[in-house]
Amino acid sequence: MRNNEDQTPTHPTHFYKYKAISDSDGGNDREQSKKMLEHLSQIFTRNELYFSSVGRFNDPFDCKFKVDSSCSPVDRRRYHQYLLEKYEPSSDSSKIQEILDAADKNLAPGLTKFFDKMVQDGAIREAEEWGLYCLSTVPDNILMWAHYANDHQGFCLEFLNATNQQFRVEPNPEERGNSPKVLVPLEVQYSEKYPVVNFIRNFIHSDRVTAGITTCLRKAKQWEYEQEWRIVDINGPGPHHFPPECLSGVIFGCRMSDKHKEMIRGWCQDRHPTIKYYQARQSEEEYRLHIEEIP
Repeated sequence: MRNNEDQTPTHPTHFYKYKAISDSDGGNDREQSKKMLEHLSQIFTRNELYFSSVGRFNDPFDCKFKVDSSCSPVDRRRYHQYLLEKYEPSSDSSKIQEILDAADKNLAPGLTKFFDKMVQDGAIREAEEWGLYCLSTVPDNILMWAHYANDHQGFCLEFLNATNQQFRVEPNPEERGNSPKVLVPLEVQYSEKYPVVNFIRNFIHSDRVTAGITTCLRKAKQWEYEQEWRIVDINGPGPHHFPPECLSGVIFGCRMSDKHKEMIRGWCQDRHPTIKYYQARQSEEEYRLHIEEIP
């Protein structure tokens, strides 16, 4: 099994995705489990990854940012009009113009603060529409196995990121919008402070991608142990496809059931090229995992 020493910060040779897998016997949990297993099977049978919505992340600090609303009066008016039309659709055009004119003349008390908050709220709404797929360069982190692979009962995908075979995904053509045809992982930066983003300037220059990447690739330093990379799609969550040769292996968690191991092997029986299987085992001497290739 390859270890972290093979990786370099600028070009990881592999990416890893920790995944949970479980069964449930009743009610809504059963339906959720069925849907989860369907998504998991499609990774192996359809080369399909499902991007999550930023708004559904469990860390309230994730993708957090500080808004810089400095700009020219003309640009500010254009952006305010965009926000009003998008998020206050019940307002008619004459009412919108009345609000904008009042803001230009600074006639309404507190209107500047109102618009600054509107810029902040609008930027947050924009960010919540983006889709993300989170990866790590570390396959043996016991915290991530516990957090993301249901207490080591799940598994970890191994994606090849060779010089001549870069790991990449493709959005569905009908949902691509402004996204590039191919999306690749980008390294997350860890910091004590939020990134500062001027959404008005990005809006005026039709550069939502810059704003999206800036906010989605910054996390608190407490998360640095994850060594995370992310694929960002500003057109939102949903299924994305990857080249079949990029999936090189799957690592079974040290507490994974034989039933789930056989389930994954069944999903992989028609894969080409074939993938390797690994087993994570607890060390008998240290707080660490050993990952060994198995038949």
